Amino acid sequence: MDTTKALDAAEFREYFDEIPEDEYASEIQKRCDKTGFTSLPFDPDYVEDETGTPTTHAAIIESVHGVKNPIIFGDRHSVLVRELRAASHVDNWSVEKANICAQFLEVVEHIARSAWFRTPPKCTYIGTKSNSSALVEMEVPNVEKTMAILAFVRQIFAEHRQDGLFEAMCVIFAEHCGDSGKALWMSECLSAFTRDLESESGFFGLGGRKCREILNMFLYGAGLMHAKPHSHFREDGNLAEAIDEHGRERVVAAFHFALHSVMRVPFNAYPVIRQEFLHWTRTCGMAAPNRVELVELFRNVGSHHDTAERHNEHQP
Repeated sequence: MDTTKALDAAEFREYFDEIPEDEYASEIQKRCDKTGFTSLPFDPDYVEDETGTPTTHAAIIESVHGVKNPIIFGDRHSVLVRELRAASHVDNWSVEKANICAQFLEVVEHIARSAWFRTPPKCTYIGTKSNSSALVEMEVPNVEKTMAILAFVRQIFAEHRQDGLFEAMCVIFAEHCGDSGKALWMSECLSAFTRDLESESGFFGLGGRKCREILNMFLYGAGLMHAKPHSHFREDGNLAEAIDEHGRERVVAAFHFALHSVMRVPFNAYPVIRQEFLHWTRTCGMAAPNRVELVELFRNVGSHHDTAERHNEHQP
């Protein structure tokens, strides 16, 4: 750390009030209640040292603490640089597991290159004397762009274990990854994924409703995934109630932010899973998938692209 900068910063100490650590949560909540926004921890991929030179979280930890090749939860770069090791429990590997891995990779790639993903939700708020957070403009993907990715996102977070693609992928990874550190990192990814589902949606809190609740309100209450008469979920009333309480715009924005929140961890885990999976099937001699890829299934004559090239071009 640059001690000169630390001393310079001390000159401004009188302008700030120190808040005890155990009061952080209540102070943040006060600001959230005032503005209508929910504060979230921010852990950017980009970091730099005191000289402005780009570096990594791992390099900083190594420099400060002397830890070589540290594994940092949430930081995929810290595990991508680790040497690939022989797979574990090879005898328990199967084509079925290979198909699950391949399906996860394909689903994430479809979402990453979708028009929905390329059209992130945008909301503009303006403060007035009577309202500190009045919504003046909102832009979200239209229903066609949204519908195009819902079936894929639904696979990622499905509540039933046999359908929950990300959880199934994490279980396979933990069993067969030969690096116990990577396996631990992936287990934390699954925990973080669950926390995201059970947390409020991005900047838009809807009376304490969690991401999973908001998603189900739209998937079932708005009939985006299943016909309401045949659904086991009865979300019609919940959706109408949320709109009455918070307005259509805020509820729709919360839905799109919930979709992005759900995909945050799978996007981050994707390169690590892909790197390990290709190592297993290309180097370790483990069975490759035999499923028909959707791109091939719906391919028009004359528009074929090499699968490996496609994977390289559309990584999250």
